[in-house]
Amino acid sequence: MNAGRHIAAFLSDEEGSATVEWILGTALGVTMALAVANAVSGGVEALANRISSTIAAIETGPSW
Repeated sequence: MNAGRHIAAFLSDEEGSATVEWILGTALGVTMALAVANAVSGGVEALANRISSTIAAIETGPSW
C-alpha cells in the first residue's frame, strides 16, 4: 500500500471516533468543573472567614 491509501484508510476509519468523543466530553466536563470552582471559590472563602470569626467571638465559660 502506498502512503495515499494509508492516509485515506486512516481518515475513513471510524473505530477511534468513540474514544475521541469520550476524551472531548471528559475534557469539557473537567473544564466546566474548574470554571465553576473558580467562580464560587471567592464566596466560599468569604463564608469560611465569617464562620471562623463568629466561632472565635463566642465566649465560653471559665476553663478549668
